[in-house]
Amino acid sequence: VKPFSKEQFDSILCRAVKQYQEFNAISAFQEEKYILVKARGVCTRVRVADIVYAEIFNRKITIHTMEEDLEYYGKISELERQAGKDFYRTHRAYLVHFRYVVKYNASMVYLERGTAMMSKGRFSDFVKQYLKYNQRTMF
Repeated sequence: VKPFSKEQFDSILCRAVKQYQEFNAISAFQEEKYILVKARGVCTRVRVADIVYAEIFNRKITIHTMEEDLEYYGKISELERQAGKDFYRTHRAYLVHFRYVVKYNASMVYLERGTAMMSKGRFSDFVKQYLKYNQRTMF
């Protein structure tokens, strides 16, 4: 270990505290972000942090949370835009939340509640983005 001055230590510590505070502010914002889903004439507010994954079949999107499944008609690309960077489109029909990924391979993503298919062409980018997510969220 190289010797360092008190000023260097203070500077590094200040940067670390600042990064930690910024991370917590972003996480708090993500925790409180909501989307509105209209199904059968009823609007439901869904907390983005609670979405495990979403899938689309015949223009009908199913949002899976730990508590319930919500179905509505829409575009998964619009949901992807609203959900933010903690989500990844593993397949044209699936959008997964990195927070709930348990394990994955080249063909499937296993989540805390359910599974999602993985496109061959998206696997390497998924791995990169998942590692970035983990670096961003784990201290």
